[in-house]
Amino acid sequence: MGLEPTALLAATIDECVAPHRFKRIEPTPSSPTLSWVAAWKRKTWNTNRGIALIALPEGTGPAGDYALDVRAAVGKEIGYIPFLYELGLQLILCGTDVLKRGDGLDRYVTKINNSTVLLQSIHLVDLQGAGHRSVRTWGQVITGPFIDAIESALSRYSTSPPGKI
Repeated sequence: MGLEPTALLAATIDECVAPHRFKRIEPTPSSPTLSWVAAWKRKTWNTNRGIALIALPEGTGPAGDYALDVRAAVGKEIGYIPFLYELGLQLILCGTDVLKRGDGLDRYVTKINNSTVLLQSIHLVDLQGAGHRSVRTWGQVITGPFIDAIESALSRYSTSPPGKI
């Protein structure tokens, strides 16, 4: 018996980001508007990075607007500490027909380091296996390999039949 699509997606991401020392965490949702699927964290002496896999709620507007609306709440659950420790966030939004809500997605990644929750990449994944889309910000020296690993996982998921391993 295969895994549910969101569980399969999370397992695939987990497998691809683990070599980069991302650890799966269990966020304690503080906002009822967030539909957490999974989260990962990588914290070193000089970097604080997080990956959030969230179900994009039906009926919300553009995915980019939703990403901006939830980034601070998501960041706090993963490890952003205001005024002390910024967080580079890789946000993965999943659902059915999410790609249709991805117009202009590149406008929503963080362009200037504001020392808060930086949206370093946004990924949209159709849970029915209809594909994925990713955008990333500038300055990929440290974060680029993490985003590449996420994109690899999303490609693997998109070519696998949902619900099967």
